[in-house]
Amino acid sequence: AWYLTLFPGFLILLTVLSFNVIGEALKKA
Repeated sequence: AWYLTLFPGFLILLTVLSFNVIGEALKKA
């Protein structure tokens, strides 16, 4: 199924985005 190959990429993207948000929050603090 095509979504099985799409899911890991989405998961990685979500992880990178959350790390970016956390990093920005740490810089402001």
